[in-house]
Amino acid sequence: MNQVAQSTLCKVVGQHTLDETLSETDRINIDIREILDITTTGWGVEVTLVELKDIQLPAW
Repeated sequence: MNQVAQSTLCKVVGQHTLDETLSETDRINIDIREILDITTTGWGVEVTLVELKDIQLPAW
């Protein structure tokens, strides 16, 4: 489950610019939850909360 959540997060956030990620966090949370629901419903798992809290930028 953890790997599915991490890969979904990377996929969804990677489709947005940093400005979009910071300003549209609520919409991104919904997008992530919808994708996780599709995957986890078949497993009998219910995702109750998805929340981006801390966005860390890599030190380049």
